[in-house]
Amino acid sequence: MLFFDDGPALDNDVAAHSHVETQLTWYIPRDGTHIPPATLIIPALVPHSRGRRNSDGILVLHVSPPVLATTADELLGIPAVELMAGATQDPALAQLGASVAREVQCAWRENLFLDSLSHAVAEHLVRRHARTHTLRRAGRRKEALTLRQLNRLRELVESRLEDAPSITEMAIALEMDASQFTRLLKWSTRLGPHGYVTERRIDRAKDLLGHANLPLVDIALAVGFSSQSHFTATFRRRTGMTPGAFRRQLSST
Repeated sequence: MLFFDDGPALDNDVAAHSHVETQLTWYIPRDGTHIPPATLIIPALVPHSRGRRNSDGILVLHVSPPVLATTADELLGIPAVELMAGATQDPALAQLGASVAREVQCAWRENLFLDSLSHAVAEHLVRRHARTHTLRRAGRRKEALTLRQLNRLRELVESRLEDAPSITEMAIALEMDASQFTRLLKWSTRLGPHGYVTERRIDRAKDLLGHANLPLVDIALAVGFSSQSHFTATFRRRTGMTPGAFRRQLSST
């Protein structure tokens, strides 16, 4: 589960409660500053209440027990970890929070995005915020996806850009579990699953932009973006120019 709330702060905190998921809460300044968001880690079954300062937006992510357990087993060789609860100024988590807040405000709620975020957060929590680092699996060599696996993955993703396969579907296609797939994909491409799919979408969009008769909104939807505005923002971040500018550059060459 993921939600973002930047409305007025609650007068009173919601009554204390707990849940089986691990919760990450980011308090994100709404005043236009670039202060990294503070992050609060709440392990599963730890009672807590909800509230924030008037100047903050709040972003909440729940990481399910299976995702955390699979990640712990893959990275440490054990099925469970004890997370260190409390506020942290971890720069990596702060960056994740800031990036996700931008995406959510663009109304980008694709399941793959949420899956990728959950796995990225779970991996970072296990690596940096667990009490069991000394139990890390010893002697594991650094692995990577084979060329055949990368080609199979590309074929799968490019055949489903409008409705991207989930992390589980991609992992099954490569005959591995989701955590192992995510780790090997990062080692092989320096991209997580969502980033990989986004790269494939941008590559397809570049091809389609060569057809001057295709409206930008049609290209955006054809490659799986939810709107032209989100397509434009993502394309600019990835290439340094807008789709329109890229099209004009193509036509001038």
